[in-house]
Amino acid sequence: MSDIPRLVVLPTNFTGPALIQEWTNCLASLPPLPMDASGTYVKPAQTYGATHNAENPECYCIFPYRLFGIGKSNNLALATFTNRVIQNNKNCWSQDVIEEALVGLTGGAQADVISNFNQKDSQCRFPTFWKSHNDYLPDLDNGGAAMIGLQFMLMQCSGNEIRLLPSWPATWDVDFRLCAPSNTVVLLKYQNGAVTQLDVTPPSRTNGIVPPPSPTAPPPAPTGLGATPADRQITLNWTSSTGASSYNVKRSFANNGPYSTIAHQCPFDEFHRHRPRQWHH
Repeated sequence: MSDIPRLVVLPTNFTGPALIQEWTNCLASLPPLPMDASGTYVKPAQTYGATHNAENPECYCIFPYRLFGIGKSNNLALATFTNRVIQNNKNCWSQDVIEEALVGLTGGAQADVISNFNQKDSQCRFPTFWKSHNDYLPDLDNGGAAMIGLQFMLMQCSGNEIRLLPSWPATWDVDFRLCAPSNTVVLLKYQNGAVTQLDVTPPSRTNGIVPPPSPTAPPPAPTGLGATPADRQITLNWTSSTGASSYNVKRSFANNGPYSTIAHQCPFDEFHRHRPRQWHH
């Protein structure tokens, strides 16, 4: 969508009048993005019926089209991701891990990258032959989505801008060398919460570097956690903390863990779980 206006103004030595007219007609026929009544987030469509898959087309404005996200209307991107229709589909070809990195949900991206890379199938000899959640075995989607998400955690490029570590956990050390647009190579070392080395080639591209955000203290833990049992379900309620945008819910079959995550990025202060067992949250 953002590329068509650039195609329309290409010099005539790059294209011809027929293609320019075709692109102009295509651009004119595109409807505006479907928004909710308040204009806060993008919807899958202005009107739509029941879902029959696990895709979130409303989030295509975040990835792959990169219309919104960190550095460009991120409040809209974050609201779109938070209000996406399918919220319980993880691993395999789910794009949550990619979109979390692009909207700055570092904790969610971190958890989902780890989860995707750990989806090894016991039937396969090689660790990069992942579990088949939706398609065939060996699966390539778990690793593919995780690698895209991981790279966006490390670096995001838009126009001349090279944004470093936009969604990177402060507790993770990293040493990377990545390519950026305009024949640019970025080498960075990050240790103990600080950049210890940054080399950009060619040096002129240093002008486009956006340094990592300053580390911030995590919000306090939520208060007032309570559990209400019901028929074949349990409801958890808590009081949200200032500065927290969402919560991950974890469970354990024993006191003091180990815990496994059963829900990511819960945007509110309530969570429902069906068919409860003796869990320690």
